[in-house]
Amino acid sequence: ELQTQIDRQGVSLRERSQQEDGFDSLEMDRYNELHALVRFVVEAAADSDDMTRGAREDLRAAAQDLSEHERALKAQHAELLRTRLVPFRQIVPRLRRNVSQTAAATGKPVQLVVEGEQIQLDSDVLERLTEPLLHLVRNAVDHGIEAPDARRAAGKPERGTLRVTATQSQGDVRIDVSDDGAGIDLAKVREIAVAQGLELDDEHAT
Repeated sequence: ELQTQIDRQGVSLRERSQQEDGFDSLEMDRYNELHALVRFVVEAAADSDDMTRGAREDLRAAAQDLSEHERALKAQHAELLRTRLVPFRQIVPRLRRNVSQTAAATGKPVQLVVEGEQIQLDSDVLERLTEPLLHLVRNAVDHGIEAPDARRAAGKPERGTLRVTATQSQGDVRIDVSDDGAGIDLAKVREIAVAQGLELDDEHAT
């Protein structure tokens, strides 16, 4: 708009210079200086617009590169997780051997039932869980499940059942170990504790 106004003023001055004998040439000179200054400002503004557009294009390109880089990182992370995931069934043979050996040593026939073998876990996590699980199933056979004659007397089948179940909910994996035995004889535990000189309050006595 400024450029348009200046151009109009220039046309008016040129017309006056042609029509008036006493036209002041200094007025035309001032116009020429103002016209040159306006042209400079207009060109600077145009250059600024070009730079702004270039910067915006560079910013969009950078944002697109970052987005693609983020997608690539997520894909790599997902691939890395997939390579680290292993099925729970990987330790099932060790659990079965452990149960079989403990059952043979205690004279208790026990069957192991495993559910959720297809559940995927991080290999490091599964490795750290293995020993605690082996300890749990060994204790379940040794201390939880009764001897065959005691099971018959209780109306149970001679063969005890030990169950290990893996379930997954969203990102969490839960592993349950249970058996159909009588469990720990709390009265016997208390008797042994007292015999060893341990003092039990009412809460621990029950």
